[in-house]
Amino acid sequence: MISGSQTPVHFIMSLTDGKPLDGSDVRDLADAKNEIRFIRKFAAEFLATVEDDEQKDKDEHRDDRVRGALYDKQDFGSFKKVSYEKTDHVRSLIFDAIKPNVLFEHDTREEILQIIDVFKPLEFERGERVITQGEEGSEFYVVESGTLSIHVTVRGEDDDEPSEVKVGDYSAGSAFGELALIFGSPRAATITATSDCRLWSLERTAYRSVISQLRYEQHLEKNAFLRSCVVSDKPFTEIFDASQIEDLTIATKVDTYEAGEVILREGEMGDTFYILKSGTLKTYKNNGTERYGKIDAKKAFGTTSLVKGTASPLTYRATSQVHVYYLTQKDFEAIMGSVQDAFDGTVVTRSVIKSESKRTIKTTMSMDMRYELQLGDLEHFNLLGRGAFGQVTLVQSRKTKKVFALKAQSKHYIIKKGQKEHVLNEFRIMKEIEHPYILGIHCAMQDEQHLYFLLDLLPGE
Repeated sequence: MISGSQTPVHFIMSLTDGKPLDGSDVRDLADAKNEIRFIRKFAAEFLATVEDDEQKDKDEHRDDRVRGALYDKQDFGSFKKVSYEKTDHVRSLIFDAIKPNVLFEHDTREEILQIIDVFKPLEFERGERVITQGEEGSEFYVVESGTLSIHVTVRGEDDDEPSEVKVGDYSAGSAFGELALIFGSPRAATITATSDCRLWSLERTAYRSVISQLRYEQHLEKNAFLRSCVVSDKPFTEIFDASQIEDLTIATKVDTYEAGEVILREGEMGDTFYILKSGTLKTYKNNGTERYGKIDAKKAFGTTSLVKGTASPLTYRATSQVHVYYLTQKDFEAIMGSVQDAFDGTVVTRSVIKSESKRTIKTTMSMDMRYELQLGDLEHFNLLGRGAFGQVTLVQSRKTKKVFALKAQSKHYIIKKGQKEHVLNEFRIMKEIEHPYILGIHCAMQDEQHLYFLLDLLPGE
């Protein structure tokens, strides 16, 4: 029989481990028949499992059998959004149920409406369990009608037999199970229908894909917008290179002002770089009594105060609802360097630094000090930490006596959770980045069971 915790790969490895592939170890016909019977039985059970999974996929009209954590494989290109029809009442109910939740509180109304589209209906009869404590979940639920009870299994004193304790109820408008949208943690309670219920569920893969698509589209839109913006009568593309505009795209935030609100007042020390995204601003002098001019979309403003280090000479007031992109002076200078140099076009761009192999920032080690070692070169000591994917161990080079942290990740778990691209990207990015606040990586190693990253050791509590 195939164990539920045993993958086909592990099962086949157990059949072939240490055995010659030519079958020369088979002693007689009886041994050969036994092994063939064993393999055929395994194959039949495995195929039956695959067929069952495929049938479930067809029945549920979905292609996302492999479910992972929120930041598992970031590939949403193949995702096809499936919307489920809902009445206005249901859409309003779901919106009110999820908007206060910490996962959705920073999403815009338009983004939440996009997420509501992919909630699908489920019905449960009285007595049916919706989720079971301890099981790994991947769905978040909103109750449209009916009632459900919440039970938690606890142990009594002196390791008595566990017992279920009722801790609450859910009814129309309730939402539960949101942690399943982030990662595959065990359910904290058992939820059982105490009457016939109709729920709406959001599956982790659908949630992640919708959010990823929205963020990606927003990023492309913002990047294209910034490329068309102007500061001090110069296009951004003449002042900043592509990598700097990409940095601005990532770093700038958006804010909204209503008609009549003042964004920057005359006489104030400006410490923020603004770009008008939409709407109209008018400028005033003499404490807002004298009309001076206006600011149109795609124009940067507030730069005079930043460049000269003086108080703002104008008051900027919204004449309609406006949306602005903004970046504080501190953040701007962390990305671009001096504001004055940036606008003068004298900033040394990242591409120039890269082409000349110059480094202005180092990690805890320099590139020249990276070590290329093998597992056999290392002596293992204490366990430093353990996570969902593996563990980190204190190791030491047998030759140089230098100590490192060795991060071991289970290949089986990486594949199961669809994390291959994520892990490879993590390695590539860590190899490229040099920064004093980012952990340095030396090399990667592997054996049959695990993938290893050799990292700098950062001692401390």
